[in-house]
Amino acid sequence: MRILFVGPFSGFTSYPVVCKGLVQALTSAGFELDIADTTWDGSPDHTAPTLMGDDRSIRFLDRKEVVELVQKGERKDGNGGICVAVNPSHHMMSIKEKGYKLAGMFVGDVDTIPGSWQTLMEKQDVILTPSSWGEHVIRKAGIEKDVLVCNHGVSPIFQPDPSIARSAYSVIFFHACSAIYYPERKGTPQLLEAFSKLAGVQDNARLRLFLGGKTKPIQKMLRALDKSVLEKMEIYFREGAREPAEICHDYQTNHVGIFPSRAEGMGMMPIEMRVCGMPVIQTMCTGHADHLDPSLRPRSWGIETIQHGEMTDAWGSFGKAPMVQSDWIYDAMLNFLTFRDMITEAAQSKADVVRQMWSWEETTAPLVDWIRSAAK
Repeated sequence: MRILFVGPFSGFTSYPVVCKGLVQALTSAGFELDIADTTWDGSPDHTAPTLMGDDRSIRFLDRKEVVELVQKGERKDGNGGICVAVNPSHHMMSIKEKGYKLAGMFVGDVDTIPGSWQTLMEKQDVILTPSSWGEHVIRKAGIEKDVLVCNHGVSPIFQPDPSIARSAYSVIFFHACSAIYYPERKGTPQLLEAFSKLAGVQDNARLRLFLGGKTKPIQKMLRALDKSVLEKMEIYFREGAREPAEICHDYQTNHVGIFPSRAEGMGMMPIEMRVCGMPVIQTMCTGHADHLDPSLRPRSWGIETIQHGEMTDAWGSFGKAPMVQSDWIYDAMLNFLTFRDMITEAAQSKADVVRQMWSWEETTAPLVDWIRSAAK
């Protein structure tokens, strides 16, 4: 069976990783794919062939074919069938109108869906979302379409490596603010406030920050910190995409990951660290919160009205987003320091189980089942 797959294979968000993982899982399930590699606005791109390599079960649509598909829903070899879209937008409706059964992904940062998006989602045959939070947002909007929760999978390259030496410091808390998102969405201000408090009572803890993209807001926050706190921090600014092997190595030089996100639809970095056998401190609004050690969960997320400019820029001045408070993060960090050995041992013992549960084959199983059923 051939499937039409539409999505962005370039950029520094999670989406290229998601596209690659989904394509590999679908071909492993026995499907053949026609790939329309597009940018966010539906323009043709050319990254997919390089990213996916040589696979005889995949055919890449050329630039002219992508334009015809996006603008008119037309394909020279006939219309209709199954379409999986990682970044469905209004240009996808031309495809739907030509008889395709459409499975489109939705990632929700706030608890309200803009009206134009809701109209689009209601025309899909099934909605994919990477987290229980996303499903909550969809149902809250009154959308009654079938929803498949397909968590972000993880590459087999992420494995525990006993040969990697941890930092000489007693405990390193690792936090990364992904390249395209603003720090407020990742809970970075609350983390810095919590670590400032922790640094005053714990001399053996350090905070390592990996930052990229829009760094000016973070630099302003760092300048406001006391010098004694900055002396207990290591700060790295990274630009561009990095190889998975390099990322895996960086993870394992630390002792615990910390991701107090307000908006983390995919949850890519936390799950990668978990399959490397590392404990993760994480809020409950993300894609993989269910696998966390209960002792490392900051209190269950509440919600608050959007107030920060970076959130309103992305979503408009409406709705509410998951909230996080510095005291929650401080309590979780202190709890790790108190029960470090027990928590670390538990994380290491569960790494193989987590890897199996969040392999791309497992996380995409609901989508594979839907495709086979829809094709009958």
